[in-house]
Amino acid sequence: MTTSLRRWCRRLHYWFGIAIAVPFFIIAVTGCILGFGHELDEALWPQLFHASGPERVATAQQVLDTVRADSPLPIMSVQTPNSELAVWIVSQGNGKGPGMGIQQETFVDPQSGAILGKRSTYPTLVRFLHRLHDSLAIDDGGRTLEGYLGLMLVGMIVTGLLVWLPPPQGWRRSFLPRSGARGTRWLLDWHVAAFAWPFLLILLVTVTGVTMEFPQTTRSVLGLTQGGMGGMGGPVLPPEAPYAVDADQAIARAKELMPGHEVIGLVPAGHDRANWRVTFREENSLWRGRKQVMVDAREGMAHSHAPQSLSAFYVAEQHGLHGGADFGLTGRLIIFVSGLCQIFLAVSGLLVWLRRRRRSAFSN
Repeated sequence: MTTSLRRWCRRLHYWFGIAIAVPFFIIAVTGCILGFGHELDEALWPQLFHASGPERVATAQQVLDTVRADSPLPIMSVQTPNSELAVWIVSQGNGKGPGMGIQQETFVDPQSGAILGKRSTYPTLVRFLHRLHDSLAIDDGGRTLEGYLGLMLVGMIVTGLLVWLPPPQGWRRSFLPRSGARGTRWLLDWHVAAFAWPFLLILLVTVTGVTMEFPQTTRSVLGLTQGGMGGMGGPVLPPEAPYAVDADQAIARAKELMPGHEVIGLVPAGHDRANWRVTFREENSLWRGRKQVMVDAREGMAHSHAPQSLSAFYVAEQHGLHGGADFGLTGRLIIFVSGLCQIFLAVSGLLVWLRRRRRSAFSN
C-alpha cells in the first residue's frame, strides 16, 4: 500500500471514529449486557421465572386458553419451557407502538398452569436496553439512523484494516503491544491489538447488525422475496370456530419432523392465518440455530421451513449470529468478549485522538 493511501485511510478512520464514538460505545455496552439479557431478566423478576415444580403438566392449548380468558390482548407468540427457560411466556399486543408490537407478557407455571404474573414490556430494563441497542431509543427513524451508523462503522473497520496491514515480516509484532511502550504509544498498541485479534467477530457483529436494521434492502440485495417467516409474527385473533388441529396436536405433528430437537416457541393459528408455526432448537449440539415447522390447523399437514439457499440461511440466522446465541453459551461468551474489545476500541481510539489534538495544540 502506498504511503498516501495509508495516510488517507488513517484520516478516514479517525473521522469515522470521531463521528460514531459515542453511539458506538452505547451500542457496544448495551450489546454486552443483552448477551445475557435473559439472565438479567430472571434476576430482576425472579417471581415470574420460578416454576412451582419440575414437571410440565400444563399443555400449550391450556396455556393459550388461560391467557385468552385472562386478557383481551391478542397473542403474538409463545415461548415454551425448555432447557434454558423454566416457564411459559406469552407475548401479547395489538401490533402498534414500540417493542415490536408487544405490550404485555404473561408468565404461566408449567406444572400448575396458573398465571405467575404479568408485566408491561415498556418499563422493563431489558426492553429499554433493547431499544437503546437497536435504535438508540429513538422511536421515529432510530433504526435507520443506527443502520447508517453501522455502515460508517463498516467503513471504519475497512480503513482500520488497511492502516493496520503489516509487512510480511511484521505480522507477529502487529498482534502484540510493544514492550516498554508508554502513553499514547501504549494506548495505540493496545487499540491495534484489540482490533486485530477479534477482527472477524467484530466484522460479523457489525455486518449482521446493519443487515438487521435494513431488512427489506438486505432481502432485495440477496435476491430474496420480501416477507418470509419472520420472527415474532403479527397479532393473532382466535378463529370464530376452533380449528380441527389444536396447539398440542400441532406441536406433536411438528415434533415428528424434528427428532433430536426441543420446542422453544409457538405462533398460534388465527382467524386470518390457518397454520401453527412451531420453532425448534437442536439439543446437545454446538450449533443452536433455530428451525421452524408449519402445521396446517385444518388438516394437520406439517412441513419444515428450511432455508433453500445460503442467502436465506443468513437472513434466518443473522440475529443468532449477531448475539452468538446460535452457538449457545459458548457463542454468547465469545461475542461478549468481542463486545468488550469494541468498548475498549471506542474509548482508546477517542483518547488517542484527544492526546494527539492536545499535543498538536501545544506544538502550535
